[in-house]
Amino acid sequence: MSLKISGNIAVSNTRELDVTGASGKYDDWHPNVSTSSAGTSITLSFDMPYHQLNLTAATSISFSNLSVGRSTVVHLDRSTSGYTPSWNVAVKWPGGTEPTWSSNRYWIVNLIVGIGGSIIFGSAKGFEGSSGGATYPAGTVFIGRPATSTPSIADLAGVSEDISSDIGAVSSISTCGIYFLKRSTTGSYIRFRVTTGNGGADSLHNWYTPAGLSNTIASNVYQTFWYEDTVNPTHTRVVKRALGTNTLLTDSGWISSATTDTGASGFVTAQAAAEAGVSGTTSDSDQQNAYFECWARATGYADTLVAKFVCQANASATSQACFTGDVLLYKWDTSSNTCIQTSMIQAYDEWVNREENETQYVLGQSNNVKQILRFNEFGTTELIYGINGSDPFVTGGHPFLTTDGWKCTNIERGNQNYPDVELTQLEIGDRLIKYDVDRNEYYEQEVLNITSSLLTKMVYLIDVGGDDTYIANGYIVHNK
Repeated sequence: MSLKISGNIAVSNTRELDVTGASGKYDDWHPNVSTSSAGTSITLSFDMPYHQLNLTAATSISFSNLSVGRSTVVHLDRSTSGYTPSWNVAVKWPGGTEPTWSSNRYWIVNLIVGIGGSIIFGSAKGFEGSSGGATYPAGTVFIGRPATSTPSIADLAGVSEDISSDIGAVSSISTCGIYFLKRSTTGSYIRFRVTTGNGGADSLHNWYTPAGLSNTIASNVYQTFWYEDTVNPTHTRVVKRALGTNTLLTDSGWISSATTDTGASGFVTAQAAAEAGVSGTTSDSDQQNAYFECWARATGYADTLVAKFVCQANASATSQACFTGDVLLYKWDTSSNTCIQTSMIQAYDEWVNREENETQYVLGQSNNVKQILRFNEFGTTELIYGINGSDPFVTGGHPFLTTDGWKCTNIERGNQNYPDVELTQLEIGDRLIKYDVDRNEYYEQEVLNITSSLLTKMVYLIDVGGDDTYIANGYIVHNK
């Protein structure tokens, strides 16, 4: 039987109280209290307005019966052992920073379900300065530069870089990470590792000594930054934050470190992609910085932030310059020891259809014979250049040999595509070095004019051995 006041239901048949619009006073009105002792994990219901939660171990806390506007209060007792709670990712803390639970034993935590019913907004106040847990050992910074209380790029510890250069669509990905792991002996260590990147001569993977000296590290090799050899952690945690803003980016949560080389990790990744002509982009780069907080948890110890390290990932991609299909490539026939002029498109067809284990060669600078290592074809729409009245035959940036060294028709693109070649801008009056196959001699040709046209063409680029030079349309050119 329901209770009505002025025709409105005040108490329903199921004893639900509706006091909408009511006002008044009360002398003895308080919530029911749910008292729990928790170890490992527990689920708290928003149906209960007040929870007394006594931790008997490090505990993962999740929630049920979420509904917009519901709230609950948690009276948290971490006990004299200083056990630490870990909260469901739905809980958002002021400023994106979770309270440092180790600073107090008792806490009052206020939680309210936000709009949408899936996000919980939390605030917490600690009482009594002692958490009861012992102080976790500080450990030793073995290599690297530990971040300051307010990390900046000056605290850079680990760097990875991936540089990719090719024709057509080119991409590059560089990733490095921090790993906080249990050691095979007593204790734990923090390690830096480059996890992707081509690892070749064009990639730079570095760590830093405390004095700031750079040292190279191979891809997929661990470098220890920090270690502690007296306490076995039960769990480790790696939190990734943005430099400057302190914004939380990722949080591994507490990860078990029960066995050797287990625990938490975090990563920073840079990506670059370039495609000559198609998008008007020939070079792309990306740099990502972040700092990592490394936390340790062990029975009888307060959860501790043991170290911070700043990492950086760099990636760059460059799409190289090429020749049109009608350009003559000066190939070398080893059976007759003669130079044969073949169009790029025909030479590419010969390369694609070569016999298994067949080698092909070109003539290069100083009459040196070079093996063709790679031959590529792709379509592009971009500026293509001609020299001394010729039809356009080369994309911008390709190095040509002159009496004053290597030069190109587009110095900006040339420097992007060929960072290892000392280049300057090709200009009117420069003298190009050319080869006369009939007389078997080199000669000079003055640059009288340079023209360019925006064209859609199939273009070709080869990679050769030796000094990376070959001859195209009589010009001595460089392939990388």
